[in-house]
Amino acid sequence: MNKYAIEDPRKWTVLVNPSIESVYITCIVNREELGQIPEFEISDGGMRFQKNLTIKTSSMEVIINHLSRKGIVADNSLYLKKD
Repeated sequence: MNKYAIEDPRKWTVLVNPSIESVYITCIVNREELGQIPEFEISDGGMRFQKNLTIKTSSMEVIINHLSRKGIVADNSLYLKKD
């Protein structure tokens, strides 16, 4: 989702592994002032991640590693075409 208001610091939100872990990741840019490092809010309702978890980073690798350490990995078997 990327239909936030222009003045909203949230830029996009994705849902990772829907129907399994269902983790929302929201990218926030310039929350307090211009030129800040992007922030990523990670939310899964408190199942694996603490509530209101925010990670400041410019690297998606940091976010992916954080998900991986919590056991959240891609499972493309859900999306394979069945004959």
